[in-house]
Amino acid sequence: MSVTPTQRLFNLHLQIKKSIVNNQRNIEEVKRLRLTFEKQIRDLIVSLYQSSKAIYQFRYNPVDSINKEQVASGEEVATVDASNIVQRVMHYVEQSQGKLREIISKSVAANQNHLSHGAFQLILTTFHYLWSQEQISAFSNFIKRLDPSLREHVYVCFLVQPLTQIYFENCLQPVFAQIQGKSTSELQEILIQKMQEYAPLFPEYLREIFVEAGSQNNSQIFWKSFLRPFLTLSSLFGLTHPEFSLYCEVQYNQLLESLDNYFASPESNEIIHKIVTCQESLSLLPSEALLTQVDPMYNTSTLIDATAVFEATESFVEKPNISAKVSYITVAKPSGSSSNAKVTELTLNDRIKNFLSLTRLVKLETEQKTIADYLRQLADFSSTDGDGDIERALDSLVSALPPETTLDQLCQSLEEQLNSETANDTLLCLSEYSSQNLYLSKLKDVIESISKNSLNYIEFTKTHKMLKTIFEDPQTPPPSADSVMKSPKLFVDYVSKCCDSMMNLDPSMKPSFLSYRNICSIILHDLGILKMYSEREDLKKLDETVHSFMSDEADNLLAFHQLSFLDIYREDRTRLKMFFEEFEIAFKCQQPFEKISHIHSAYQVLTGLLTLQGIGEIGADQIVPFAMVATVYSNPVGLASTSDFLSNYISPLLSIVSPLDHAEEYSVIQFLSTFQFVTDKIKEKGIQFDFDAPNM
Repeated sequence: MSVTPTQRLFNLHLQIKKSIVNNQRNIEEVKRLRLTFEKQIRDLIVSLYQSSKAIYQFRYNPVDSINKEQVASGEEVATVDASNIVQRVMHYVEQSQGKLREIISKSVAANQNHLSHGAFQLILTTFHYLWSQEQISAFSNFIKRLDPSLREHVYVCFLVQPLTQIYFENCLQPVFAQIQGKSTSELQEILIQKMQEYAPLFPEYLREIFVEAGSQNNSQIFWKSFLRPFLTLSSLFGLTHPEFSLYCEVQYNQLLESLDNYFASPESNEIIHKIVTCQESLSLLPSEALLTQVDPMYNTSTLIDATAVFEATESFVEKPNISAKVSYITVAKPSGSSSNAKVTELTLNDRIKNFLSLTRLVKLETEQKTIADYLRQLADFSSTDGDGDIERALDSLVSALPPETTLDQLCQSLEEQLNSETANDTLLCLSEYSSQNLYLSKLKDVIESISKNSLNYIEFTKTHKMLKTIFEDPQTPPPSADSVMKSPKLFVDYVSKCCDSMMNLDPSMKPSFLSYRNICSIILHDLGILKMYSEREDLKKLDETVHSFMSDEADNLLAFHQLSFLDIYREDRTRLKMFFEEFEIAFKCQQPFEKISHIHSAYQVLTGLLTLQGIGEIGADQIVPFAMVATVYSNPVGLASTSDFLSNYISPLLSIVSPLDHAEEYSVIQFLSTFQFVTDKIKEKGIQFDFDAPNM
């Protein structure tokens, strides 16, 4: 049954009335969410800027030459939206973009064959720190037009992009986690396997580079411009703690040499080809187009570090006169133009919408000769005495009606606009945007730790340098490794003295558990304490005794704690897979605090499993029996020596200058409690087990 023109008009009238109510209800929510999204983009770009400074400095400079101010600006990033300033800055950026090839060429020639920091920041400013699909696309097109000899120097900008970091960090994480438990060839195989396994995460914009470069050059570009920087900057990207450089230097250099040779071989080109041509792609870039759907008034943004980029463009372009060193600029996009016909149609639709919003919701029953008669009848029903607003709206509408327009034609035009508005409803778009909103938060989390890691790395290097000075001070001579083996308290006392001495050398120092961790780790390494400790034959014998006992007495140990929540793990030990993985890494690790970190992660796994089982209050009464079961199944070699180390070298520091955070402290205490249970059972069996006696 066809709809009559009057019914059609009534339906549209009803839809407009509903939209008025909805708009009034949602306007504050929409405003709040828009401000949230604007702040989110701003915070993301500021984080990209901060991380880019650290990446550049560590990429091209030795760590002991970098100061904190170079990687973490103490100045606020000012938001600039004054039209005259924005116009000047964007004119400057446009000039710079036209000269960018020349600027890059000159910069590379003058800076030991790499970009200057200013040129690096200028590129990122020009392409808005590569945060969106649109900006990445523009940057990729720019690279294609560059001379091939310059392209490799610009690829460093891609290291700032979080999707680049996600792929390479996922590939390298298992390599660094096992670097002390595997041979160089095994580590290389793990890396190659992970590179292919995570190929769906390899970003599309990087795939384009390798397609453009040609297969013969791919392996060298992949290695020199991307993979090698992540290997050499492992502490910056959170793959290792700075103490890695002390304890794993030999394994690390062997791996680098092996990979250098591998990526020079034809075999590596085949692997890169598989990665680049992987059919599956899970690497998604945020879209500015989606933001425009949310907010038609959305303006794209960038950030300018005036000091850096002005230096790069010296004598090339005219600099704007802005006082802020670092500014966040909102870039106004030019408004598009529409045809006259479209403007007329929108004007007519706006007039009918205005008229219907003012009139009462009435269904007209009688047929009228002209469209003007229908509208007049509706106006009469709405106000018997006449309403000035309604009358003016009616006159405006009737005067704009093209001749011979029917009610059906008017309704059709209005229906199309209302349907379009419904599809692009701001609140609906905000709802659809929520997934990107969450995604942007995750991308920000990826890059946010870089600045913190860089500061920790600088602090570690500074601490190492200061400790060398303290070691040479005749007033506070360090204990020998041999004397520490006989009396671990000497180590504890010396750590405490070094902490005091460092505070005297640098009163501005604000110590934290990371500061104390750095001090402990450096002392253990540089004084040869950990090396001698690892060579103690008495501890090796104790480790073998514990390992054999737990293997022989496994059934009795597993049956000792008759707690119902343990039954599912006795029946299916694969549920403890993540615990086993963390324990395996921990007991192959020579880095003392990395070992503790993995033990902590293993105990966190147990806590998580108990939570999933619905265990309400989780404490030692639950964790220790659970850890006992998991440890029996895992049975790593090194339980006794690790417990001895934690008892004598770490635990006494917890109340003085604790090198652990509170969660790690708790896990260490639980681990020692678990091992105490094992010790008691060994002694009950009458097995000679002199665990407490120091090596004389």
